[in-house]
Amino acid sequence: MKQKLIMMSLAQENLRNIRHYYTVELGNPNSARKVCGEIKKRINDLEDMPFIYPVYDVEPWKSREIRHFTARNHIIYYKADETLKTVFIF
Repeated sequence: MKQKLIMMSLAQENLRNIRHYYTVELGNPNSARKVCGEIKKRINDLEDMPFIYPVYDVEPWKSREIRHFTARNHIIYYKADETLKTVFIF
């Protein structure tokens, strides 16, 4: 069963900042599309496989079961809630 994905406001802002950095600061809108596209694809993959990535093995995240993965040079943190069938992207 597919999980519902919820991107928290900070995650949305971070994605906008990544796009802005590549587009404006580096002057490379093609890279911005590629990097943001890869991040979004990896996040969307969590719908089908929310537990594929490890729990971050550092407190306080470990006890809260916060998971993480890297997309390019960016670390994505999330929590998969099995009872709600929801993945929260931080």
